[in-house]
Amino acid sequence: MGGVDVFWRRVSRDDFVMPGSMAEVRALAPHFAEDGYHEAVEAGLLVGAEAFGEMVPALVKLAAPDHPASRLFWPSGWDDDLMTSMVGADDVREISDLLVGSPIEEWAERCRGALAAEFYLPELPDEIVEIVVRDAREVADLFAAAAAAGDAIFVRVVA
Repeated sequence: MGGVDVFWRRVSRDDFVMPGSMAEVRALAPHFAEDGYHEAVEAGLLVGAEAFGEMVPALVKLAAPDHPASRLFWPSGWDDDLMTSMVGADDVREISDLLVGSPIEEWAERCRGALAAEFYLPELPDEIVEIVVRDAREVADLFAAAAAAGDAIFVRVVA
């Protein structure tokens, strides 16, 4: 399976300007090997999900399909050229309310077959489930911190 890396970056909704170039995107939400990645992660501003990043929002949507926030997690309004989007502060709060305290491990086990089917896989190996659960927890923590601060979330996808 080819991987899709997804990066979620907390940003202040008051003074944030959407990046207009790939250089600005990389500076804001650097990829794992790009300058500033580790510093942003250590500062609690960035979470990256390597190779299975798309599975995190897919899991939430499959596990809580009737919850209004599950559809907000993977934002619309993509910049197709830069592969970026935003989750507004109000949506961040709703998503955080859904994710905080949610049984993510239970969701992953319950939705394992559906998640595999969503990505055209015959099955979802334990290693991938563990990665998705870990990534989902880190993203949940980031959304909780962003919600508490009134921040928005900038999303970057690298395929």
